[in-house]
Amino acid sequence: MLIVKSHLTCVFRCGSVTLMPGSNQVKDTDWDLVKEHPIMKIRLARGDFTFNELKKATDGDAKVEKKEPAQTLSDLNVKEACDLIADTYDRETLLRWADEDKRKTVDLAIDAQLKKISLPPKEEKKKDEEDDE
Repeated sequence: MLIVKSHLTCVFRCGSVTLMPGSNQVKDTDWDLVKEHPIMKIRLARGDFTFNELKKATDGDAKVEKKEPAQTLSDLNVKEACDLIADTYDRETLLRWADEDKRKTVDLAIDAQLKKISLPPKEEKKKDEEDDE
């Protein structure tokens, strides 16, 4: 799985890949099929989609770092994972991450995001007004 962040304000679909605004998990096989599509190449060149990257040392030289796309939430440190969660609006992805990642802080961030995206707009507005008081 590859973590792809969409900077678009709408849902983008290319072949078998659907990217919602925010962070998305995409199967490697699906990504391999669409990454060479002309429209996807244009969107990537524009910066509409970015990847959370995992830093890894190469060739035993700690000063040289190679960046690889993060495959799962557990590839990221807690702060990066929480930032990614706060930018994810796909319930299924959040639930999958909750099953995969057992860090307490990450679990709390997932729960908070699930509550946030589960509130209907009127209830969310009412809750914000109560918080202001």
